[in-house]
Amino acid sequence: MDLDQNTDISVLLTAFLLIGIGFGFADAPLTNTAVSGLPRSQAGVAGGITSAARQVGSAVGIVLAGGLVACVAPTGIAEASRTGWLLVTVCGLLLLLLLAAALTSHCPGAIFGLGGRMLHRYPQEGIHSATIRRKGMIRVGGAGQAEGCCPRGVFMTGDSRRRPQGVHTMSSSLKSFNIDNHFVRHANFLAELSAVASDLDRADATFEMVNGLADRNLVSFRSVNFPLHFLRHQDFRVKLHEGPNTPLVPPGSTPPPEPPDMQLMRKDATFAMIPGLVDPNAVSFRSFNFPNRFLRHRDFHLFVEEVHSDLDRKDATFMVVPGLSPEPPGPH
Repeated sequence: MDLDQNTDISVLLTAFLLIGIGFGFADAPLTNTAVSGLPRSQAGVAGGITSAARQVGSAVGIVLAGGLVACVAPTGIAEASRTGWLLVTVCGLLLLLLLAAALTSHCPGAIFGLGGRMLHRYPQEGIHSATIRRKGMIRVGGAGQAEGCCPRGVFMTGDSRRRPQGVHTMSSSLKSFNIDNHFVRHANFLAELSAVASDLDRADATFEMVNGLADRNLVSFRSVNFPLHFLRHQDFRVKLHEGPNTPLVPPGSTPPPEPPDMQLMRKDATFAMIPGLVDPNAVSFRSFNFPNRFLRHRDFHLFVEEVHSDLDRKDATFMVVPGLSPEPPGPH
């Protein structure tokens, strides 16, 4: 339908009504996307910035469209408005190109299926405080510097469809979902949940999330201040134990088999990361060798236990945040 000075007012009202409905449907997802990757304490700031950017963009767009319309000196306002709609279309196409470039970038991260198995890397950097659940998957990444052109912080580097490409780590801390400002940390080689105050506390509460010791598509937690030690469960209590130390062997030789206790340690120290049991924007960790048990805190101690009640599920839910250690470990 052509728009001219004789167009019925009902057509215009219908068109503007549809435009308003479209803006309404777009506004909520836009705000949600802006705040979903940030800690809750920064959600208000992110929402405010998004709103301000929208208002500024609207004002600038009106000025530009008005200027272009005035320059064409048309015979009528209907014909002149087509230049404005052309400008809107061009801006939309540029936005789609920008989105495509962002989604194909090579920044760190990984996508995990609901079973906790890593599917492939994802292209967004800096999401520490929460995982994002989308189409049955969750994703975690981090910022920093590493080898090559990709920033450091790759949570897992394998791909369940391809051979793993080595171990890149992410210095992270696990924050309790239901007890404010309490973090998973080791103390006297036992895993505890406590507040952190000193540099030692922060170092004890910082771990490198590396490829699982028993399954490279899952995850293990290596201490940053005891780099040969990993979190593992033993008699369902979570502790910090020394991990495998593969001996050097001549090229072409087969390394000696590990003793049974070290094979068990690998399994005890491996977890599947899944969406949080009470909040899909958080995470939970399921034991590799006891798949009906989860990492959870109870009385400020860490255990691997079954979960049944709402409290159990809250105790087994954590937020992944940037490592609290004042001196993050270097690349490995």
